Amino acid sequence: MVGNEGMVGMPMALGIGVSAVRALVQGSGTAMLMTAARFRADFKKNMPLQRALFRYTHLLIVQVSQTAACNRFHQTEARLARWLLMTSDRVHADEFLATHKFWRTCWAYVESA
Repeated sequence: MVGNEGMVGMPMALGIGVSAVRALVQGSGTAMLMTAARFRADFKKNMPLQRALFRYTHLLIVQVSQTAACNRFHQTEARLARWLLMTSDRVHADEFLATHKFWRTCWAYVESA
């Protein structure tokens, strides 16, 4: 889950040419798009960008570790609540609309974790 705090495509910053996952947009908003070639060129010559993305990568690892612990020790309802709070943070709203299909997908994700 990525909001305005992050980016999709971190494998590029780590020197990996192809991502193992696909991105799915679930909400409205604005985003910036850059080709892989342009990103690689800019990343090589921009030390502040490199530092920022390496810090972001570190925080992603911390978040993944926290999520793994939560998935191990918390009940399904608590994991769903965490996911809803994360979504609320990213859409900057206390309420957001979602279809029945969307909720089934979310619940399946939470139960499988």
